[in-house]
Amino acid sequence: MVERYRQLPYTFLRLHDETPETRANLAEILGDTQKSLSFYRRWLTLESTEIGAAYDNLVDKVRERNSEFRKDALSRPAPAADVDIEAGYLYTFDDRAERLACIKLMRKNLGLLRNLL
Repeated sequence: MVERYRQLPYTFLRLHDETPETRANLAEILGDTQKSLSFYRRWLTLESTEIGAAYDNLVDKVRERNSEFRKDALSRPAPAADVDIEAGYLYTFDDRAERLACIKLMRKNLGLLRNLL
């Protein structure tokens, strides 16, 4: 889910065309993503407060720049041709430490489940 959130600026860049329908679609995508993030934040906290905290840190780190990046994406010209859809790496997040900490905790806990299977 965090990856979907990280990709929102690219989604906005590729889809926007300044029509009311597109604005409504982008608002729905943003809202659905935020609802899903909230669900996973709560679910992971219920499973493990340690993993929940690590996931919260990761989401918070991405959130620091996400809104700024989405606004930038919407300020750019809409794609005029198919080749314009490939944007490259315009929006990078310095979330490596938070991502690795979260993955480490998840692997540790999922390791227990592997022994049961």
